[in-house]
Formats: sequence, C-alpha cells, structure tokens
Amino acid sequence: MMRQRASLSRTLALSSALLIGSNDAAAESSPVKYPRVIATVPDAFRGSWDEQIGDRCEGREPRYMLFARQFWEFEVDSNIRRVRLLDPSTIEIVAVTDPDEAGSADRFTITFRLADRGRGLIHPGNPRMIFRRCPHGSRDARPG
Repeated sequence: MMRQRASLSRTLALSSALLIGSNDAAAESSPVKYPRVIATVPDAFRGSWDEQIGDRCEGREPRYMLFARQFWEFEVDSNIRRVRLLDPSTIEIVAVTDPDEAGSADRFTITFRLADRGRGLIHPGNPRMIFRRCPHGSRDARPG
C-alpha cells in the first residue's frame, strides 16, 4: 500500500510539472493583448523630445520629457497615474499636474506614438509634428 501511494505521488507530481510547463509554453507563445495597462512608461518612450534638435536641445527646455512615472511639458511637471499600451508603438498616459499655488491640480490624458523606427515621437493630435529625441542627457535627467 505504501509503494502504491509513493508511486501515485510521483506520478501526480510529474503530471503536475508537465501541465505547468505546458501552460508556461502556451503563455509564452500566446499573442500579446492590446490595449493593456502597464506599470511604467516603456523605455523606448523615455527621454527628452523636441521639434528642433539642430541645437542639440541646448539653451532651452525640450518640449516633452517622459520618465517612468513622470511627464514634463515645458514648465509643467505631472505624475503619471496610468499608462496604457495601445499597441507596440503607442501609449496613452493619464497624468495629474503638481498642485499650483492655490492647491489645485489638473488631470489629463495624452497619447504618443513612436515614429521613424523609434527615433521620432508623434502626438496624434498633430501628426505632422515629429519630435526627435534630444541627443544629450540621460533618459532620466530632469531640468534643473
């Protein structure tokens, strides 16, 4: 009786391992679903972006700066509340501005799409304007 239980336990353990392994393989090969909420802004979108990079984005502030959980546009700093990956090259950000002197903050949604094999960033509201990644600086450096 003890041998049967031990044999049955080994058989169940082996069967469980095979099932778990086959589920992992199926999950890896299943297509990625869009849209989906993700934890942070993807690396490909992070950095400083401007419509004019001939001056290497020096001497003035870039148009957009995207970080893992923050968004900066000119002098407005915002905390990102949600990031949705709409497809492999498009994100939708829901952010809240830092409170102003009166203590009020604005909530907004903005969408960005990568263009030119990731070298350009487009705001779909103005698809003719392509922002280029500023050549200097870290992807996580903030203006001083």
